[in-house]
Amino acid sequence: MTGLELDHVGFTYPKAKRSVLSDVCAFFAPGTISAIRGYSGAGKSTLLYLIAGLDVPTRGQLRWNDRPVLTGDLTEYRRRVVSLIAQSYLLFPNRTALENVCYPLLLAGKSRQEAETEAREHLRSVRLGEELYRRLPGRLSGGEQQRVAIARCLASHTPLIAADEPTGNLDEENAREVMGILQKLAEEEKKTIVIVTHDRMIADLAQKQYILSQGQLLTE
Repeated sequence: MTGLELDHVGFTYPKAKRSVLSDVCAFFAPGTISAIRGYSGAGKSTLLYLIAGLDVPTRGQLRWNDRPVLTGDLTEYRRRVVSLIAQSYLLFPNRTALENVCYPLLLAGKSRQEAETEAREHLRSVRLGEELYRRLPGRLSGGEQQRVAIARCLASHTPLIAADEPTGNLDEENAREVMGILQKLAEEEKKTIVIVTHDRMIADLAQKQYILSQGQLLTE
């Protein structure tokens, strides 16, 4: 079965008295956007970090295309399967917008010229003006930095995208534009996209909606 499956996933922080996540089951299919909402502290980011391979469940299992995501394979999983779009963007502050997007391409073995050519294509696809390509992240607006983060995600060529409050720092107009970009990725490139958001308007633009409450993931 193609896609990401969460099979009775649970998570407890070391020395914690109760589980953050308990018996979470879900399936995220290619070509879809799934939105996860919940109150602050419900464990939304914890769940997304498990999906992004930044941590491992203490119970249960993640499967990508029917293959278990194992602890020893997390580096390969993060490199080839999943990209994270963080709320804080996580751009390299001393590299330009173009250089940030070039990074995963260079890591994959492309030449500097090949990486820059492709990086420009990705930046154009997220509608970032060419006059901004040589700017450092600190000289970009929040919406512009988010576009760079998405372009870098595209440059990673991963089939799965995990997005943590991707519109949390944006006004409504920019939030809708960013969601439009993600919707296009899902529809045209069949990406599997999982978004954590507190914003009901953003969640309503997803094909599937979940609520995380008391460690349980419930379908709305």
